[in-house]
Amino acid sequence: MHAWNNKEYNAICLAYPLVTQQSDANNSTLFAIVFPEGQLQSFRETDDGYRAPLTAILPDTVDEGRLSEIEEQLRENEIANGGLCVWSSSLGNEDGGVILLGDSGHGMWPSLGQGCNCALESVAVFTRCLDELSTEKNKGDGDGEEWTRELVKKFNDARFEDATAAVDLTYGGIGARKSRGRENSPLSYKLQIGGMMLLHKLTFGIVPMPALLRLMKDTDNLRYSTARNYNFYYEKIICLSALAGAAVIFPKMWSLFRGSNVNVIGNEL
Repeated sequence: MHAWNNKEYNAICLAYPLVTQQSDANNSTLFAIVFPEGQLQSFRETDDGYRAPLTAILPDTVDEGRLSEIEEQLRENEIANGGLCVWSSSLGNEDGGVILLGDSGHGMWPSLGQGCNCALESVAVFTRCLDELSTEKNKGDGDGEEWTRELVKKFNDARFEDATAAVDLTYGGIGARKSRGRENSPLSYKLQIGGMMLLHKLTFGIVPMPALLRLMKDTDNLRYSTARNYNFYYEKIICLSALAGAAVIFPKMWSLFRGSNVNVIGNEL
């Protein structure tokens, strides 16, 4: 898999060569090209709309014949929207003995890069619940349906809140300006992230880094539900409190500073 981006168009290109080790007969390449939402559709409005972006993204590999071939495929293919966010009312049905794992229970588009991680974490939680229940109760000792019902309930109780929070963070953690397939953060959110990073540095780590960064760094086993509370509530309160404190303290410090200068000048006179 090869991946590269283009700053001019804010685009990403992913390429996967289909050549096998046994034979080079199938020497084609599978491409996925991601543009800001709406741009791919706009390229179709004119006859040469694809030419400039394709030339910019593939400057070394596209000749006239290849360019026309790729453009023809892009015009024929259906434009995807990058995926959907999925919220479920529950991660399982106790009576039916059904459990939802991965995207079936908490699908999310790739804005945070947590979709695969979250799915694997859900599998790990399910495995843990299965092991714990197997230790507590032997399935052959009693009613199998009751055992399955308890397993579904145990998994849902252990994972539902965090799984829902992960989707909330994906959908709402990155805000309101169009970017690659989905929406980018508004100015207020960027100020929140910048403010938290500044406070984190100034307080020598007493104020934590922004929750989304901690989540993606995966250094302190931060739960999605905790990250959601920080991202949508606590961080806003912290930044507004710091701003209010600065608005009170700095004018007083400035007044004291100016007063001391006046006294010094008066004494010299």
